[in-house]
Amino acid sequence: MMGLRSGILFLLARLVPNLFGLVTAAVLTRLLEPAEYGLYALGLSITFFLALGVFDWLGLSLLRMAPAIKQPDVFFGTVLACFCALCGLSVAVAALILVLAGLQNYAFLTTACLVAAFAVAWFELKLRLQMAELREADYFWTSAGRGVIAITLVCAVSYFRGTAPLIILALAASFLAGSFIRREPRLNFRNLQFDFSACLTLLRFGVPLSISVGLGAMLVSVDKWLLQGLSGSEAVGLFSAAAIVAQTPIVALAGGIGPPAYSMAIQALDHRSREAASAQLAQNFTVLLGIVVPSAAGIVALSNNLVHLMVGAAYWQSVILLTPWLSAAAVFWSLRAFYIDIAFQLAHRTPRLVLTTLVILFANVALDILLIPKLGQLGAAIGTFGATLVGLGVTAIATIGVFRLPIPFVDTAKVLASTAIMFLVLRELTTFSGVLALACQIAVGLLIYVSGLIAFNVLGARHVLIQRLTG
Repeated sequence: MMGLRSGILFLLARLVPNLFGLVTAAVLTRLLEPAEYGLYALGLSITFFLALGVFDWLGLSLLRMAPAIKQPDVFFGTVLACFCALCGLSVAVAALILVLAGLQNYAFLTTACLVAAFAVAWFELKLRLQMAELREADYFWTSAGRGVIAITLVCAVSYFRGTAPLIILALAASFLAGSFIRREPRLNFRNLQFDFSACLTLLRFGVPLSISVGLGAMLVSVDKWLLQGLSGSEAVGLFSAAAIVAQTPIVALAGGIGPPAYSMAIQALDHRSREAASAQLAQNFTVLLGIVVPSAAGIVALSNNLVHLMVGAAYWQSVILLTPWLSAAAVFWSLRAFYIDIAFQLAHRTPRLVLTTLVILFANVALDILLIPKLGQLGAAIGTFGATLVGLGVTAIATIGVFRLPIPFVDTAKVLASTAIMFLVLRELTTFSGVLALACQIAVGLLIYVSGLIAFNVLGARHVLIQRLTG
């Protein structure tokens, strides 16, 4: 079972590179005008759409199956073969689209996005293996090291006035370099082989998941695509800057907690009992909620100070306006992606994820088309909020009869109460600004929130503290 040290390392492994990402965004929004930054953000959305939509099902399959495989050489060799096939298919489809749509002028940007997508997918495949085996030290150094390389290369290229494709290629180079930080002998192309039965097992689990993840990746990117078509690249840049401030910290925290917690639930279900898995899931939910909700509340409460420190002056007004909508959307998305959705994966009923994601995607597109022409980037933010709220409700209903996910209502109420107290205190401190003020505001908010958790004895926190003090 994963201990406190392991959990902290997994969390830091996601937080550190995302912190570097925030610094990178702060640099880019000061070096690039909103329109140019919007083109870069558009390229990133294509990159991560490909990495998630085309490849991520392979990593999720590895995460689910690696702990229990009986023929590792055959399994990993087939995973590598599938990865290579997906790379070739992606290149062929991209070339066909460019030719048929007459978009040859975007060939350089498309090439950069493809290279970056392959690099991201390969890097994430290695991380999923480390996570499946709960190798927290390797996971941390691989992820954090990649973050250091990324901030160095991307900022250097941007400083020397690199174009959006060049900046994306710099990001790709960081993921490729990061994949060499920790050697994974089983993911070595010298072991490349293909086994039909292993491939069939991957496909049975992964194809429905692939469609669902692809739709989910489209859901993440569709706001930027519709903004580009309906409002232009400047709106994309302003929206993307707001998402960096309002959503990146929340999603990073959720990403650090969710996957290792999922691995713990799998191990409890496969090696202990259904009751043990249920207890682990209830704890996972409380921890996830207890991290993302106060994070969103803190970002909203301190948005004025945060925005002035994190992005360039041209972005301030728009980012402050969009922050409450996007922060709330990040909470809804995190709860669905890292808790509600896993019911389908634990029960091997992944086809239902396709239907729920289609509903969310349809809601998002409909709201964006309705609101963006009138409200621009604010309309996209409201559309994202509405779609993620609908998605949380629809997916929760769809899990009924698939896999019973426990919802610890008492601890949920305690977390929300602690968050509300923290929020009210932080609102009284918003007149102060600057780096030192932000550090003090975060410290005060954290102190108030943790005190609330201890006072309400969330997950037995008060009992544990008393035992530590008296023991």
